[in-house]
Amino acid sequence: MRIKSIPLGDEIGELCYTEDFDEVGKLEGVRIIEVRDNERDRANRFDCVNWAFEGDKNAVRDFVVNPLFPRDYREVIEPHKGDFVAYYDVVRGLAPVHCAIFAREGRVWSKFAHSHIYEHPLDAVSYSDDSEVRFFRRINYLWNYP
Repeated sequence: MRIKSIPLGDEIGELCYTEDFDEVGKLEGVRIIEVRDNERDRANRFDCVNWAFEGDKNAVRDFVVNPLFPRDYREVIEPHKGDFVAYYDVVRGLAPVHCAIFAREGRVWSKFAHSHIYEHPLDAVSYSDDSEVRFFRRINYLWNYP
């Protein structure tokens, strides 16, 4: 799905650039859902990808190697709560620029670099004016058994 970033995305980007993470949560349409230790997250390189994959180093490595087709995930058109959301920069040939988790219609949970975890509109990202968003659901291999 193609999206154009809304002005809120630029505001979030500017505040994250200056590492004013508490102020991001005060923006209209954004709320902090988990306060993080930003220095610890920076030291541990715990960014949006690591957070979205719950720190699973194999999943992170697989996504970095093949961001359009994450292993153990399948792309879905209609996302459900908890689905993985990947943002790609269309101008740079679908380079991955951000990851999130689908919260509800038009809303995601995400982490910007070593920030807190926020709920915000799906299109409130500052990475690209022209992005493609794809939704992925983790494959449950147990479904194959009676």
